[in-house]
Amino acid sequence: MRKVIFTILSVLLSVVATSQDIDFELKPVDISNHNPKIYRINKLNEELKIYRRYSNETEFQLIATKIFISDNDPFVDESISVCYGYDLDESDNNIYYYITNNDSTSFSREKGGNFGDSNHPELPKLTYLDIDNNNLVLHWEPSNSDDIQYYELCRFNSSGNIPIKRYYGYESPIIIAENICGNVDSIDSPYIILAYDFCGNPSKIGPDPTNTKKLYPPILESVEYDNCNTLTFKWSKNRSLNGEITGCQIQYKLDETAQEIKEIEIPLQYVDTTETDFQIYRLKVSEYQELSNNNSLYFRIRTTNGQDLSSNTCWVGPISIGKIPEAPDFSIVSVITNSNNSNNSITLRITDNSSNPISGRKYILTRDYGGSTQEIWSKNDDEIPSRFTTTFTDDISNTNSYIKYRLSVVYKCNNDTLGETCFNSIYLDTSGNDTEIALSWNSISTDQYDDITYNVVRTYNGEEYSEDVQNNTTYTEDLSFIDPNSFKPVKWHVEAINNGNIIAVSNTITLENSGDLLMPDAFIPDSEHEINRFFGPMNKFDENNIKKYTLRIFNNTGTLIWSTDNYSYDDLEISRWNGNDFRGQPCVRGTYIYEVYVELDENITRTARGTVTLIRNN
Repeated sequence: MRKVIFTILSVLLSVVATSQDIDFELKPVDISNHNPKIYRINKLNEELKIYRRYSNETEFQLIATKIFISDNDPFVDESISVCYGYDLDESDNNIYYYITNNDSTSFSREKGGNFGDSNHPELPKLTYLDIDNNNLVLHWEPSNSDDIQYYELCRFNSSGNIPIKRYYGYESPIIIAENICGNVDSIDSPYIILAYDFCGNPSKIGPDPTNTKKLYPPILESVEYDNCNTLTFKWSKNRSLNGEITGCQIQYKLDETAQEIKEIEIPLQYVDTTETDFQIYRLKVSEYQELSNNNSLYFRIRTTNGQDLSSNTCWVGPISIGKIPEAPDFSIVSVITNSNNSNNSITLRITDNSSNPISGRKYILTRDYGGSTQEIWSKNDDEIPSRFTTTFTDDISNTNSYIKYRLSVVYKCNNDTLGETCFNSIYLDTSGNDTEIALSWNSISTDQYDDITYNVVRTYNGEEYSEDVQNNTTYTEDLSFIDPNSFKPVKWHVEAINNGNIIAVSNTITLENSGDLLMPDAFIPDSEHEINRFFGPMNKFDENNIKKYTLRIFNNTGTLIWSTDNYSYDDLEISRWNGNDFRGQPCVRGTYIYEVYVELDENITRTARGTVTLIRNN
């Protein structure tokens, strides 16, 4: 009997000894799954039960069953997350484990320690705040940590984070506040997004919350059109990037649902910052014809920092803008110097070919000469028809260079120029010597014509000669063609040609012929040849060029028997003596004394005194 009992005790002691040989080691918690790992166990190829007890509990709970293949085969506790400060009492955070075999006759020594998860997940990255469709929107990137249960959007302040909304999963962008344009106070606090792991650990925020975002967009307070070509934009100064605007844009769309958004750069030097709370910019609508005559315009303002857009802001509208008068399709047709007029006048022709002119325009014609501008006339659109041609005469008798004429069309509302065109006259100048003449003139300055050429026109002895000099503005001519005994002047002027049409004519240059007076020795009043019937200078004259002319006839005793100061007589160039006395009676044949005086332009005078023989056939 004793032998049997001893045998049983030996077996039991053997089992106990074997059970107590179950040994293992614990590895601290893995932040990816919030569970410790059991490894280096010495009981292999046998199904074992693993129990766990928290320090504030009295009994162990079965948490897993596992067969270890090798002594380095880890067991991961996948049943319940172990979270420091979340599942455990703050006073004692130890966790205890032991292992037994299937029949519970073998057990390990109890092992424990602080294996709770106290790691904070990485903070999500915020990229920028924006306003889209009048909603405040946050763009962000998720946390780089793996074990994230949810994200929480908060407002950040010195007393803590004020939760706004929880997100079980990553989504960006997210709407923070709706209809921000009616609730601009929602943009005055910085925002932050925290990541929470499955133990409830939030992202840790440092003393300097650099990963918070606050928006300072220039919210448009108002957009007003003054019915006089000006849009006035007003926005809050304290939301203008803290006053550090480096660039600014006005954006607009032609209706509320339009997809296309257009931009107008704002020159910062024209932003009015004199008001305490607001910044103001005034835009001339006439510079953007697309805005004109639109009843549903929507506007917003954007600021830039360097090349990056900092924010969008709210759309304001609809804004109605009346039709701005269009620039006319007009031109200065020609500038013609009237060479035959003593005051050397200019005729200007202007044509307005606008297809749909409307009220609100004013036409102003100015004359630029000698560094000064003089207004010639101005007309309102109600003073002229929609299509008109007008001419005027401008006295240029005292000018010595070309004159530029400028026609401007302005918007009467505030004198904004809608369009203008310019055209200058041709001023012809000369130099030279006794054998040649050199002509020079200014080119026509205008953008109305594609190709302009010049003709030099010479008039002499009743004949006209024209020389095409292409686009040259100088011309030299030999004077050998002039009859030295002729008192007929030579005249030159220049014509500007476009497509065969004369668009400008210069002033006239006149060269007087200063030869000697040709006086015949005899004449025959009853001759068959008309040229022999009269006595006087035989030179060729231009009566328009003679200032004074006198011819006196004396008999051999010195008595004045006939005289004239008329330089136009019938078909003759000047008055000549026909052989009769003052009474109209024929003078007898014989020798007579004459005196002649001729004064031409440019103070040229010629005199002659001598004798002439009167011959009669009968």
